[in-house]
Amino acid sequence: MRVLLHERLVDGPQIIEHRIVLTHPPPPSEQVTAALALAFSGDRFLMADLVRRGLDIPGGHVEHGESPEEAMRREVYEETGARLDEAQVLAWEHYRLLGQRPENYPYPYPDSYMLFYCARVLAIDSISANDETRGPVLLAPNEARRTTWVRRNPDLFGAALTTLGLGP
Repeated sequence: MRVLLHERLVDGPQIIEHRIVLTHPPPPSEQVTAALALAFSGDRFLMADLVRRGLDIPGGHVEHGESPEEAMRREVYEETGARLDEAQVLAWEHYRLLGQRPENYPYPYPDSYMLFYCARVLAIDSISANDETRGPVLLAPNEARRTTWVRRNPDLFGAALTTLGLGP
């Protein structure tokens, strides 16, 4: 287990402990609210060109009755058309609310997690642009390093490259 980030955030009256940890054993699945993928087609990094956020890693919320991996695969396909090979848990992002549970708080309390998987892309099916996504974008590692997401998460990106044998 390697902690990449550990900080306390203040959101109005709420104090939140926030960590990103590289690890293979996932947290309890009932506390996982979202699952995302760091996926590569050859040495190209797969990103989704999302209507609201621009280039981002594909992934999203876990729906009722779905495992985190099923959610990750569904979201990756919906946002990019990509079908993934075997995926492994790379890291988790942990949020712990240190104050009282906010009214109408929709997530597990006090702890919730987002999971990051890494995987290789098997194929990318053609998908039509819609109100959520404009489709997939494949970037060489040096191009990916210039994106906002990778600039904010360089250690996580590097760990995915290393895990998949694509270099540091």
